[in-house]
Amino acid sequence: MKIFNLGSVQSIYVFFITLILAVNCEAQIWEGRDAMFPFSNTGESVYAITDSVAWTLGVEIDATSTETMERNAISRTRDNGLTWSNVTLPLDTPSVVTSIYAFDYNRALITYVEFPDGPEGQQGDNVVMYTEDGGLTWTPVSVPVNTFVNFIYMWNAQEGIVVGDPDGEGFEIYRTADGGTSWERILTGFATVSSEYLYSDNYAVRGDQLWFASNKGKIFHTTSKGSSWVMYDSPSNLLGIGSMNVNDQGDVFMFYNTFSANGFLNTIFRRDVTTGQWENVSEKTSTYMYDIYPVPASDAILITFYSNPNWRTQISYDRGDTWLTVNTGDKATYLSFYNPGTGYATQFNSLSDTTNTLIFRYAGNPLTGLIKNTPLLNV
Repeated sequence: MKIFNLGSVQSIYVFFITLILAVNCEAQIWEGRDAMFPFSNTGESVYAITDSVAWTLGVEIDATSTETMERNAISRTRDNGLTWSNVTLPLDTPSVVTSIYAFDYNRALITYVEFPDGPEGQQGDNVVMYTEDGGLTWTPVSVPVNTFVNFIYMWNAQEGIVVGDPDGEGFEIYRTADGGTSWERILTGFATVSSEYLYSDNYAVRGDQLWFASNKGKIFHTTSKGSSWVMYDSPSNLLGIGSMNVNDQGDVFMFYNTFSANGFLNTIFRRDVTTGQWENVSEKTSTYMYDIYPVPASDAILITFYSNPNWRTQISYDRGDTWLTVNTGDKATYLSFYNPGTGYATQFNSLSDTTNTLIFRYAGNPLTGLIKNTPLLNV
């Protein structure tokens, strides 16, 4: 639904909000803080847990600008991103952390894939580990994933899932209802195809529902905390699915980065929760997108992208129909918000940048909206 309607008094208020945003569209909403990683790397993901606690993951980048799958770094904050503390990881072999799920400042789960010594790409063990003392000690969690483990998500202290790439029976989905003591293999009933796999740590959650997408254009959706699944096609046959996420109403957003002679192009799609139809809500532009994130309890959606030579963060208040730039310059990539006033973005660091890796905290102020009485992100 378009929010701009000249036929209502309400639209006049919306017009002034849009005008104010446009005037301030070059405002800087991010404040960089030292992530306290033990070596310079690039931010890979961030997780806003409460209004004060967050965890973040960084990975080492090699000379070809790809992950070395050898060194990872995790830090956490308990003061809304003002200061960060590095977490000791239980990784004694070349490996890559694929996801983090944190309950609070001290208790967290990680998934990672070990790689034996030798050429990169040779997969070893899949491991799930748990800490309840902020990483001082780690305990293995017995989840029988044989393929590449992609993520873990917990709805609460008892119920959660671990998801891996497909084997002969389909995607490896394991569900626990007793806090990880036992795990049940959940079969979706949908056949996979050759060379089909998932994207690490790329899923969307809303209440009991969860979505994830494969590289072959399939989207899997559960409304029952992983106990049963449906599958539907993604909106395009393009490869290179980027991030996907969902707003409070249940509309799914996802984007594609594709490469052409003119460089990277991105396309954003929105799936309406009522009709189930996909709609292209962006013109293709010569940019590389990193993330799309509907801010909880608001009408705001943020996207981050690189368009040579600029890094930008943009915001939409109308479900992606229009976008405004709210930050330039800061190399903000992956996003996470707990509410309209508490959020974070990771930082991209190139190999040549030996400065400390930053984690960006949201530095704007929430505003009570004139459209409906919920907080809106404002600059």
